[in-house]
Amino acid sequence: MEIGNCKFVAQLIYECPGLIWERNSKGWSIIHAAVWHRHETIFSLIYEVGMVKNVIATFKDKEDGSTLLHLAARLAPVSQLNKIAGAGFQMRRELLWFEEVKKIIQPSYIQMKNSKGETPQELFTSEHEVLLQDGQKWMNGTAQSCTIISTLIASALFAAEVTVIMGDHLFKTARFRIFIISDAIAFLLALAATLTFSAILTSRYAERDFLSALSWRLKMGLALLFFSITAMMFTFSSAFFIAYGRKDVFSILVTGCA
Repeated sequence: MEIGNCKFVAQLIYECPGLIWERNSKGWSIIHAAVWHRHETIFSLIYEVGMVKNVIATFKDKEDGSTLLHLAARLAPVSQLNKIAGAGFQMRRELLWFEEVKKIIQPSYIQMKNSKGETPQELFTSEHEVLLQDGQKWMNGTAQSCTIISTLIASALFAAEVTVIMGDHLFKTARFRIFIISDAIAFLLALAATLTFSAILTSRYAERDFLSALSWRLKMGLALLFFSITAMMFTFSSAFFIAYGRKDVFSILVTGCA
């Protein structure tokens, strides 16, 4: 079960349907073990057993009275966490897993306490305190680095456009128009990326923010930064043709490679 061989477990349940009811010395079923070891594929099998899942989800740990949601609230093993790079995305994955398990839990069990008097949400918060702090530092550091990069790109593009516009006698040429348009697009994208990363830096970094807001802003900021760099390449390429002309391009490239 620790390995997470989904095909073997699925075939085992198919051959022996009663196995789904079996529990170990702690009172765990196969589904409980899947939740503990973070095996999403095996956990998804619970949706194939129909109404049985409503009964299995009520099984408690015999030692400390933990419900299935308490097991999901525990910090994932290091081997599972390391499958995802970045503490911020690791925190998001833990939140997604907790919310997914909560979907099959009866409402009366969501706030149920274990023998230590902890609800699943309280246990999740205490278990992930260090990961939350690491996620805050990681997200803040990533946003700061990307903000510096996008700001430098925007500054360079703005300076390039202001400088070239002074030679407006070239405006009628197609290469100059391509330069102006691509430079403007790259500048706006870099500016939007800077604002997006700034929104991350000013965030509360609350636990729930990692589930949607922070992750969405980081992905959006990185996408804007990527497209800005792509547009910047078109800008510099068109500037190269404007400066040297089509005839000299080949000789300049050969000289540069040499």
